[in-house]
Amino acid sequence: AYDAGELTSAWSTLEPRDGVFDWTPLDGQVEKARRLGKQVWLELHTTEGKTPQWAIDAGVVLVGSRGGTPVPWNATYQRLLRRVVHAMAARYDGQPAIDAVNIMAGGCYGEMVICAAQMDGPAWRRAGYSDEVFIQAVKDIIDIYLEAEHQWEDGSRTHGFLKTPVVLQLGGGLYGHTERVIRPVVE
Repeated sequence: AYDAGELTSAWSTLEPRDGVFDWTPLDGQVEKARRLGKQVWLELHTTEGKTPQWAIDAGVVLVGSRGGTPVPWNATYQRLLRRVVHAMAARYDGQPAIDAVNIMAGGCYGEMVICAAQMDGPAWRRAGYSDEVFIQAVKDIIDIYLEAEHQWEDGSRTHGFLKTPVVLQLGGGLYGHTERVIRPVVE
């Protein structure tokens, strides 16, 4: 199982300052699993208060209660998510103690569903939510996790997870939109 707790997998813990990574919490979990002959799933938790303040200051927009969820179609969020996911891949991709990586697919807990949608639905619609926009954002995020290569503005190149399986927890965007949202993403 994976531990999606703040102490091990929160974005704010793993990248406390812009471009400065602290892998100690995840390293500890991976090493513990290795030592016990087990495997773990990793996740980068970005929702419910786990987005670092420096990222919010840089333009990542949060919506909703429960600490806020990054708007998954926000260009700044996708750029910064790519950087941290690719940094995770550089460190952990292919390690035997890691069974899979759970995709942070635009919703709560890594799920492809909007947290507290009944209460926060109007705020999501004001932020630009439509099923089509959400579907495209989820597809873009999947690509971030799986891309073979990305070239940055400075010419450097990074990649997503090429050896370790990634897991997408399906969900329906705003509640009640399940069929409209899941099918196009899966297809």
